[in-house]
Amino acid sequence: YAPTDRLEMAKNTDIIHNLYNITDKTSHIAMGNKYYDGPLFYLPQLCTKGSLMGSLCTKYGIGFECDPADDDFADKVYEYYMSLDCNTFKENCEKEFIRVMNEVEIGNTKIKEVIENAR
Repeated sequence: YAPTDRLEMAKNTDIIHNLYNITDKTSHIAMGNKYYDGPLFYLPQLCTKGSLMGSLCTKYGIGFECDPADDDFADKVYEYYMSLDCNTFKENCEKEFIRVMNEVEIGNTKIKEVIENAR
């Protein structure tokens, strides 16, 4: 979806498909915008097992790390979705959003320091 369609997407979505093929050397560390949309709109997401997004969504409780090639993939996704505790999930989304925003602020501060020191 296009960035301009984010709000409409969120209104009409129950779970974000954030699964990517991670066959090359760097795709496993890629961070898609959808990862950040999940906590912002309180939407759980499916992320590729073995990817950075997958490990983060599992670590922070905002999604499900999975492998679509698993024979019981659909069952696992169903079990994950049906077992979500809405209150806990919402709290996890809020914590992850704050964590990410703190990282952005740290990055902005470092960039400003580098620019000021370069003068």
